[in-house]
Amino acid sequence: MLREFYYNPGKKITENMNQMGYDMMIYTNLTMPGSYRDNVTVEANGYGNYDICINQVVSYDNRFVNLPGKIERGKLTLYDVNILKRPTGNAFAWFQMKGETSDSLRDLVASGQQIYGAAGTPEAAAAAIQELDEDTKYNAYITLDRMMDYGDFIKFLNSNEYSVPEVWCAVYTNGGNETKEERMFIDNLGFTCTLSRIYSLDWDREKYPNLLIAEDTQASGVDTEELEKNILREDYMQTHFVSMLRYMADQKEFLKMMKESPELMSQAADYIEKNSLKIYGFALLADKEELLKINEMEEVFEIYTVPNQ
Repeated sequence: MLREFYYNPGKKITENMNQMGYDMMIYTNLTMPGSYRDNVTVEANGYGNYDICINQVVSYDNRFVNLPGKIERGKLTLYDVNILKRPTGNAFAWFQMKGETSDSLRDLVASGQQIYGAAGTPEAAAAAIQELDEDTKYNAYITLDRMMDYGDFIKFLNSNEYSVPEVWCAVYTNGGNETKEERMFIDNLGFTCTLSRIYSLDWDREKYPNLLIAEDTQASGVDTEELEKNILREDYMQTHFVSMLRYMADQKEFLKMMKESPELMSQAADYIEKNSLKIYGFALLADKEELLKINEMEEVFEIYTVPNQ
């Protein structure tokens, strides 16, 4: 019974999924485009202590990087903090811009506002893309000039040909605040909006509806075509995003280890339920050729890139 006072990463959820793997699956989907993890091996090492390894089991560039660490009575230590970390807060150029969600970034900049995004100006960002290596994959954070309703974003996404397997969209949450503030962003939160993984898992579907959009088709009775159609539906994906936020807000021990706020997750869910999905950017793994093509799109303001870890 004493063990329950501390987070138990090895608690069995299903035959092939433990508690930390499950929590990582939701957490990295919400916060870490390009660093998705859903597999954690755990070895108990005394009361409240565990040796862990956060494994990469899916790779789009033939590189697999596992991350060992330990948990000591609810405190997480990772042996390489550079592998599993959230993108910089200003990865997208909307960071700290003042205005309405209907505004154009180009117009805001033309009016005299300064860009605080990590890529700098669009000119500097375009020049940086020209300097990228031809044969390297990069994590790219693509800022939209105008925020889009989810339905419009999906139409935009599907109207262009991408040679990338997975896309993550960044959702405007106003930091979970109900009232308008001068600073528009506190955290980058979002979700994968392409069908890239299939899971055979169960969960509290009444409490967290649509928590997973990619269910095992045989177990759920839903075929792949229907799963694809669900991703096109704004109402379905809004519920999916809110459920992930609600689930994560309930995992207080896990979030404490990750130095994250349950309140922020809960407030973001409240905000989305009242204001719907507005997409201000998206992230993907791509090479220089693909990024040059994307950067020419009228809807794209600029692109910030970092090497894939």
